[in-house]
Amino acid sequence: PAPANDEQTALDTITITGDEIKKSVVMSRKMRVQSIAAFEAYIINETAGRLSHAAEGKIIATLDNAPAGMAAGNKITNATLTKAKIVEAMGKLKTFNNPAPKGAIVYANGTTIWNQIAMVEDSQHRSYFIQSEQAEDPTIQGRMFGKIVKQDDALADNVILIGYPDLFRSNLFDGISIDPYIERGTQLR
Repeated sequence: PAPANDEQTALDTITITGDEIKKSVVMSRKMRVQSIAAFEAYIINETAGRLSHAAEGKIIATLDNAPAGMAAGNKITNATLTKAKIVEAMGKLKTFNNPAPKGAIVYANGTTIWNQIAMVEDSQHRSYFIQSEQAEDPTIQGRMFGKIVKQDDALADNVILIGYPDLFRSNLFDGISIDPYIERGTQLR
């Protein structure tokens, strides 16, 4: 007799969601012909910078608005930043089994760093914020309570994010692709 086929493998499906970010630059045929390679490289770098900014905006929106995102108790709003509020926020950070080589990082825009964070002082009027002299990463503005403070101008004024960037998972399925094409009927590129 033929062997019985008892293999009953059921395949699960995984829904892959995500956002596609597109930026376009329109050049006339004349501009393309008269363009120099340095100008095209400038356009590519400028477009890549804008794509990066748009992707960062999506991450911030996800942290702020996701249904299963950040718990309401982890969002601290305060008209005046105080040592107590910062310590409370840092106290909510959890130690994870996954290693986070960078540790927790404080993110805020320049206005918030210099008008809020740098203004938190002890009773002797000394700032808890220590400005960085580090030049290899210009986004690092200093440290506060041992945590790196990074300037991120994608954040709104008076918004401070504190977390482990190494534990924020994302996938970039395809790197930035520059696809030149000619628009029919107009010769725009």
